[in-house]
Amino acid sequence: MRLSKSKYLAGRQCPLRLWQDCHARGRATPPDASTLGRFRQGREVGELARRRWEGGRLVSAPASATKAALAQTAEYMADENVPAVFEAAFLHRNVLVRVDVLERTNEASWNLVEVKSSTSLKALYVEDVALQAWVLSGAGLPLRDAGVLVLNREYVYDGEQLDLSALFTWRKCSDDAQARAAEIERTVATLQEMAADGEPPDIEPGEQCFAPYPCPYFDYCTRDWVFPRHPIDDLPNLHHTRRKALATQGVAEIAKIPAGFELSDMQSRVWACVRAEREWISLALEEALEVDSGCIYFLDFETFAPAIPRYKGTRPYQAIPFQFSVHAQGPDGISHREYLHEQDTDPRGPLAQALLDALGEEGVIVMYSSYERRVIRELAEFLPDLSESLSALLPRLWDLLGVIRQHYYHPEFHGSFSIKKVVPVLVPELDYSALAISDGEAAARAYGRLLGASTGAERADIANDLRDYCGQDSRAMLELRNALLERTRTGVVQGA
Repeated sequence: MRLSKSKYLAGRQCPLRLWQDCHARGRATPPDASTLGRFRQGREVGELARRRWEGGRLVSAPASATKAALAQTAEYMADENVPAVFEAAFLHRNVLVRVDVLERTNEASWNLVEVKSSTSLKALYVEDVALQAWVLSGAGLPLRDAGVLVLNREYVYDGEQLDLSALFTWRKCSDDAQARAAEIERTVATLQEMAADGEPPDIEPGEQCFAPYPCPYFDYCTRDWVFPRHPIDDLPNLHHTRRKALATQGVAEIAKIPAGFELSDMQSRVWACVRAEREWISLALEEALEVDSGCIYFLDFETFAPAIPRYKGTRPYQAIPFQFSVHAQGPDGISHREYLHEQDTDPRGPLAQALLDALGEEGVIVMYSSYERRVIRELAEFLPDLSESLSALLPRLWDLLGVIRQHYYHPEFHGSFSIKKVVPVLVPELDYSALAISDGEAAARAYGRLLGASTGAERADIANDLRDYCGQDSRAMLELRNALLERTRTGVVQGA
């Protein structure tokens, strides 16, 4: 049974995943929008990296055309004027790999370069390179070096031209690859035997289903499972040793955890709420919700973090705010201000000025987590002319998430204090599922589409969707605070 690099890595994660890749691909859950977005990003970074080798040639034959890919690779390698071959194909022991970049050296040898859109070297990348090196060496290719080209998080774009030599960083893996050669040979033989078997291996779903990546067959493999309403994984920050201890006792549900089992204070709170099937309200919740302010502002930012720096002074994956929404609650009622940067230019300056106009000079600014604080601080660092005014916003910030985490819990939070988990419980009329954009990651992807929109109508549709989503987030904070104040008057206070 022929293996590809992806199938080999799938088999390393779980032999059953490999078997289904070979025999039952129809069982896989299609990749979601987030996964597809990461794939697109990886392709963009890979294509940019090729520009480091002027005159390099791309093996265009698809994965299904093995003979054509091998022949095209051999043709380009034979031409000494070709400095690098992209997507070079090699076959050894019925394992087929496509090398991101095969770089020609001056020593009648080659460098194997794997390109990743990450900013760090991960163990999985080393295994990836080691397999490719094993195939290339087995195919008789003399290798000088093998490694991974990752993005340099410290690189700062000058706004003129990307410096590809500085944007990418080389991480050598030759020694690790050589040390793993014997293990890889054994593993390949084992996986090929498993893949060729007519019957799938008998493997129960477990932790391997989620590491290093979520398995697309998880839904199929657990199709007959009846999941508990409150599984032990709903306990916040449950350490794997504690999870294993519970599993050893046959405990899969929070309500069945024995009273003497060691839990953190937060985990104990969750456990007690689930067992009692009721919310927990601290004695200090009402006081914690009070703010000394005539007008309260509820602020939400949306950001995107392009892998390849887009604006002057930015680094790979630096979060760039492109939108905000502010709901204000004061003596005269509720008002709303917002800003969305629709031009393909650096949004930070215009957004910061609009933000200062919307928030004024007085009043508490409610945020959900410390993210808004970080965004404002980074804006102040980047915009010296507005730095003093932006920095003056920081003492006004007030974190609603921290209040909820310390003073309120409901079993239907399922261990999470994410606003997307909290709102449906406390403010069910705010339905995120009815929105075209329902989370921050989707908003970032939508903004990328907005910048690349080919028509005004498409741009307007995406802009409206973004405004609806960001506006709902800021309104949600306002409604959450009101709902919690109502709980202090009507709920059952259970203690400190």
